[in-house]
Amino acid sequence: MAGIKRRRLGFLARLTFRQDSRAGKPKLPNTETSSQMRHRPILVLSIFLSLQLMAAPAVPQLVDKMPAPNQGTANEIYAQVLTTGPEALAEVCAMIVPPGTGDDSKARFLLSGLAFHVSRPGGETDRVVLEKALLTAWKGAKDREVRAFFLRQLRWCGGDESARALRDELNEPALCEAAAFTVLNIGGDAARDSVTAALATASPETAATLLRAAGQLHCEQATEAILAYVANSQDLAIRRMAIGALGEIGAPQAESVLLEQLTTGDRYQQSLVLASCLRYTQRQLELERPAVAARVARKLLSKTAGLMAEPASQAAALHTLVEAVGDKAIGDLLKAIHSDQPQIVAAAADLLVAAPTTRLLQEAQTGSPSERAALLSAIGKQHNATALPGLSEALKDTDESVRHAAISAISMLNSLPAAQALLQHIASNQADTAAVAEGLKTMSSDEIGAAISAELTATRPQRSAAMLEVLARLRAPQSPAALLPLAQSPDKALHKAACAALARIGTDKQLPALIDILANSPKSTARRAAADAAVQIAQRIESEAAFAPFAQAYASASTETKAKILKVLPNLGSSKALGLIQQATATGEAPVRDAGVRALAKWPHAPAIAPLLKIAANADVETHRILAVRGAVELIGRQTKMPDTERIGLYQQALMAAPRADEKKLVLAGLGGRQSRRALHAAGAFLGDPALKSEAALAVAKIAAGGKAAPAWLDKESRELIAKAIEILPEGAWRTKATALIAQFPASANLAKGKPVTTSIGHERGNAPERAVDGNRDIKAGGWWGAGSPSWWQVDLGTVQTIDLVRCYFYYDGRRYYQYTVSVSEDGKAWTQVADMSKTTTPTTAAGAPHGFRPRSARYVRVQVIRNSANPSVHLLELEVYAPGAGPEKVAESATLDAKPDSEGFVSLFNGKDLTGWVGDTTGYGVENGTISCIKGKGKRLSTAGQYDNFILRFEFKLTPGANNGLAIRAPLTGNPARNGYELQILDNTHQKYAKLKPYQYHGSIYSLVPAKRGHLKPVGEWNQQEVIARGDRITVTLNGTVIVDADVAEHKRSERGHIGFLGHGDQIYARNIRIKELHNIPPRGFTPLFNGQDLSGWKGLVANPIKRAAMTPDQLAAEQKKADERMRQHWQVVDGALVFDGKGDSLCTAKDYADVELHVDWKIKTKGDSGIYLRGSPQIQIWDPERWPVGSGGLYNNKKNPRKPLVCADLPVGQWNRFRIRMVGEKVTVHLNDQLVTDNVTLENYWNRKQPIFPTGQIELQNHGNTLWFRNVYVREL
Repeated sequence: MAGIKRRRLGFLARLTFRQDSRAGKPKLPNTETSSQMRHRPILVLSIFLSLQLMAAPAVPQLVDKMPAPNQGTANEIYAQVLTTGPEALAEVCAMIVPPGTGDDSKARFLLSGLAFHVSRPGGETDRVVLEKALLTAWKGAKDREVRAFFLRQLRWCGGDESARALRDELNEPALCEAAAFTVLNIGGDAARDSVTAALATASPETAATLLRAAGQLHCEQATEAILAYVANSQDLAIRRMAIGALGEIGAPQAESVLLEQLTTGDRYQQSLVLASCLRYTQRQLELERPAVAARVARKLLSKTAGLMAEPASQAAALHTLVEAVGDKAIGDLLKAIHSDQPQIVAAAADLLVAAPTTRLLQEAQTGSPSERAALLSAIGKQHNATALPGLSEALKDTDESVRHAAISAISMLNSLPAAQALLQHIASNQADTAAVAEGLKTMSSDEIGAAISAELTATRPQRSAAMLEVLARLRAPQSPAALLPLAQSPDKALHKAACAALARIGTDKQLPALIDILANSPKSTARRAAADAAVQIAQRIESEAAFAPFAQAYASASTETKAKILKVLPNLGSSKALGLIQQATATGEAPVRDAGVRALAKWPHAPAIAPLLKIAANADVETHRILAVRGAVELIGRQTKMPDTERIGLYQQALMAAPRADEKKLVLAGLGGRQSRRALHAAGAFLGDPALKSEAALAVAKIAAGGKAAPAWLDKESRELIAKAIEILPEGAWRTKATALIAQFPASANLAKGKPVTTSIGHERGNAPERAVDGNRDIKAGGWWGAGSPSWWQVDLGTVQTIDLVRCYFYYDGRRYYQYTVSVSEDGKAWTQVADMSKTTTPTTAAGAPHGFRPRSARYVRVQVIRNSANPSVHLLELEVYAPGAGPEKVAESATLDAKPDSEGFVSLFNGKDLTGWVGDTTGYGVENGTISCIKGKGKRLSTAGQYDNFILRFEFKLTPGANNGLAIRAPLTGNPARNGYELQILDNTHQKYAKLKPYQYHGSIYSLVPAKRGHLKPVGEWNQQEVIARGDRITVTLNGTVIVDADVAEHKRSERGHIGFLGHGDQIYARNIRIKELHNIPPRGFTPLFNGQDLSGWKGLVANPIKRAAMTPDQLAAEQKKADERMRQHWQVVDGALVFDGKGDSLCTAKDYADVELHVDWKIKTKGDSGIYLRGSPQIQIWDPERWPVGSGGLYNNKKNPRKPLVCADLPVGQWNRFRIRMVGEKVTVHLNDQLVTDNVTLENYWNRKQPIFPTGQIELQNHGNTLWFRNVYVREL
C-alpha cells in the first residue's frame, strides 16, 4: 500500500511541476500572502491524493474478490490492477507462496486470469507490463513450485524478452520442462536462439526436452548441435529424439545423416529413423523445396532392404513424391505398380488417377494380372467416358481378376453405354454375371433400369435372378411391374429372386398379386417368398393403408386361404390387422379360429397381451389357452419400457389363467427377473404348491438376491418368504445368495454424516473439517477448505462397518479438477486404497464423484488430496459413505416414482416427494402436493443432476400473477444459461408490467434468439401443458397443443448437451409431471452417424485381419466379404434404435476405412461382458465388466510397450449405458469414458505386426467376444 501511495505522490508532483513550467510563475492576488501561496499546492495535492486513495481499492481488496462471479467483473478487476501499475502487480506476485505455507489461491486466480487477459487483441501495452512483473517475480523466487507457477503464466503473456530470459532455466533439470513449454508457446527467433544456446550446454537430464523443443520450433541454427548428438550420444533415447528433431527441422545437412541412419540399429530404431525421413520430405515441401523432397523420396523408394519393404512407408513416400513433382512422378508410380505388395500397388493406383487415360490404358495391356487390375481400377476412378472402348477390350482378358477390375471400372462411368457394354459382356460370358450385377448396382439412371428390364426377357433363369437384384437396387420406375410375372415363374431361383426384389421396390399396387400367390401358388417356396415380399412392402408404407389388400382378400377367401392370410398378419403390426385377428379368434370356423389364436400368440406388440390373457382365461380349447398364455408371457417379457408394476400385474393374471404347471413355470421364470416386493410375493404364493415349489423358490431367490445389493424393501414378510424358499432350494449359488441376504438389512443413510473428522492441515476462514460431513453440499456455504495440498482428511464412522461406496463432492467451476485417492481402514493404521483419482483431469461437477468397490470392513475413510488444478488449497464440500445397497442409486430409486420408462418411453425427472435428482438452489424450491414450487422471494436456479442432449421434455406448469421464470436446456450448471445454453421463457404474458417487452422475452421464446407465438397460455392459476423437443439444432416448443416455436438454432453454435432446469426470479410458479424421453442416433454438429438407428447400412462383416485381407485378390476378398456379411446379418440386429449382438458370430465393421478421427460410441454390456473398439482394424479400446476387471474400460489392452491400463475406472454399473469419446491422431489415442479422461495420448501398437507402427487407415470394428452387446449413438468426425 505504501508503494502505491509513493507512486501516486510522485505522479502528482510531476504533474504540478509541468503545470508551473508551462504557465510561468502566477501572479499573487492581493488577498493571498506568499506563504499561503507556497502552501496551496501541498493542500491541493493532499486533497487529490486522499480522493484517489478512497476511490481505488487496495490490492488485497482486489485479490480478495477472486474468483470473480463472471467474466465482466473479472475484467474490471484486471483493469484496476493494471491501471494501478507495476507496484500493484509486484504486490500480487509477492502473495504467491510455496504449497502448504499459506492460502494464495486468490492471488493465483488473479495472476492466471491476468495472463490470459493481457494476451487479448489490443492488450500489448498491458502484456509488456505484466511480463516484466512476472519475470521479476520469477527471478526473485526461491521455491521451485513458485518459480514454475510464474513460468506457466509467462507461457500465455510472455514475449521475446521472456524467451531470452529463460535461456538459463532451460538447463535447470527441475524446471526445464516448464521453461521449454513456455518458450515453445512464445515461439519466434528469440525462442529459437534460447533453445539453441541451451542445447549447446545441455545436461543428460535436459537434452531430450531441448531436442524436442528444437524440433518443434524448427531451430535450423541448432542443426549442427543435434547432429553431434546423433553421432556421439550413448543414450539411445536421446539419440532417437535427435533424429526426430532433424526430420522436423529439415535442414539440408541432415539429409545424408538421416539416410545413413536407416541402415543402423535394430528394427524399432530403423522405424523411428524412417518416420523422421518421411517427416523430412514433408518439411521440404513446407519450405518450398520440392526438388529436395522428390530426391529424398526417390532415395527412400530405392531402398530394397530394411524397413522400406514395409508397404505403408513406400506408400507415404509415393504420396510425397507426387505432391512434390506432380505428373513427373508418373514413371515412379508405374514402377511401383509392379510391386509384389498389394498395399503399394493400391497406393500407386490411387495416385495414378491424375495420369493421362491413354497412357494408363496402354500400360494396362502388359504386366501381371494384379498390375493390370490395379491400373484398370485407376482408370475407373477417372470417370472418363472415352476410356470405355479400352475398358471393354479388357473384358476379353483370360484372367478373371482383370475382367472383374474392368467391370468395376466400367460401372464407375455410370452411363447407359457403360451399362450396355456390361450387359453385352455377360451375354457371352455368364461366369461374370455376379461381378456385372455388383457393378450395375452402383449405377443409377432410369435408362439403365430400362436396359436391365429388357434383359429380364432372357431365358436364362440364373442370369435373370442376378439382374433382378440389380434392378431392385436401381429402383427404376418400371421395375415392379416387370417383376410380377417372374414372381410366378416355376423356376425356384427366379421366383425367389423376383419376390426378393419386389420386397425392396414394390408398392401397394403389387400387394394384391402377391397375396394371390401366397394364397394359391402350388409351390411352398413361392408362397413363402410372396408372403415375405408382401409383408416387407406393407411395412414400408403406411401400415393401415397397407392392410386394405389383405382385408379385401380375406373377405372373399375360403377357410383355407383365410388361415394362410392370418398367418402373415402379425408381421404387419397395424391395429386393423390386430382387429381382424381378434375377430378370427371368435369365429365359428375351427380352422380360422385356430389360425387366429396362433397369429395372436405371435403378435409382436403389447396390445395383444390383454386379448391373449382373455383367451387364456376363457377359451374352451386347452391348446388355445396354452398358446395364449405362452404368447402373453413372451410379450410381457419383451416389453423393455413397461413399468414393473404393470408387468407384475400381467404376470399375476397369466398365473391365474395358465391351464397347466408348464405354463405357470414360464410365468414364474419371468417374475424371477423383476426386483420388487410385489413380484416376490406373487412368486412366494406358490411355495406350497408341490408341482411348482422348486420354480417358485428359485424365482423368490432371484427377485430378492439377483441385484448387486440388498433391496430397500426387504421387510419382515419378505424375509419369511425368502426363508421358505431357502428350505426348498438345493445347495448352490442361489441358496447361498439368499441365505446371505436375509442376514442383513440395508442401511438407510449416509454413514459419515455428523461423524468425527481429523485432518493433516489447518483450515481457511470458517470452513472447518466438520463441514464436510454436515449434509450441506452448497458451493457457497458448505465444505472444508484445507489450507494446502498435499493433505488428508478422514472421518471416523464410530464402529467397523461394511461399506461399498464413497461419494466425494469437491468445489466445482466447470474448469478445475482435484487429484486424490480414497483409502479405508479398520484400525486407522493399515490402509487399503479403494479409489485412485491421482491422475484425473476431469473437471469436478455438482453431481460429485461416486467410487464403488467390493464391500469392505472399515471404520475410517481417508481422502488424500494430491493437487488442486486451480490453487494449492483443498475444497471438499461433502463426503458420503454408504453400506451395500444404500448408495445414491438405491436411495434415489426408493425416492422416485418410477426410474424406468413408461409405455411411451418417458422417464420422470421429479418423483413428486422431494428434490432427489436436482441440484443447485434446492432451498429456494419446495415440494407440495406432488408439485415443485418456486418459493416467492427465494427461488433462483434449480437444475437436473444429469445432462441431456436430444430429448422430448413434457411438463405442466401453473403461473401466479406477474410470475417470471425460465426453462434452461442444454445449459451448464454455472454461467449464463441464456448465453451458454438455451433459456425458454416462463412468463405471465398478460401482466401489465410486461406490456413493453421485446418479442423474444415472452413465454416460450428462446431468450434473445427466437420469439414465440403468443395467445396460447391458459389464464393465470390454471395448469398449462408444454412440450419441448430438442433434436440436433432444431428446437420445437408446443404449448397447450399449439406449436409456438419451431426454430433451427445452428447458426448460434450453442452447447449441444447440458442440464435442464428452472431459472427463478423469486416469483412463485408450480410445475408437475416433469418427464423426459431421450432421443438417440442424432449426431452432434460436425459428426457423421455411422449407425442410422434403423438398419445395418454402412456396416459389413469381418474378414480376417488387415494383413491377411491385404494379401487377398479382389475376387477372394469379395467372396469372403459376402460370406462375412451373411454371418453378420444372422447375429447383429437393430432393436429399439440400438445395435444388438447376440454373442455369436464375428465383429461388426464399418464399410469405410478411417484415418484420424474423433469417435463417439455409447455401449452397454451384461455381467461378465467383454468387448472393445478396434481402430484402423487393430485392437483395441477395451470394454469389460468392472466388477470382474476392476481396472475398468477404456485402456489400450493389447499394448505391450506403451501404457495399456486406463487412468481411472470410470465405468457405470453393468446394464447401464456408457459413453466413449475417442480421438485418434496419427498413432496416438485419447479416450474419455463418461466424461472422465481414461487414456491420455497413448500410442496404439500394431497388434498384427508389432514391428510396424499402426496402419495409417482401416475400418472401425465393434468387437465380438462371445457375449451380448449393445451399441448406439455411434458418430465419427474425420480430422
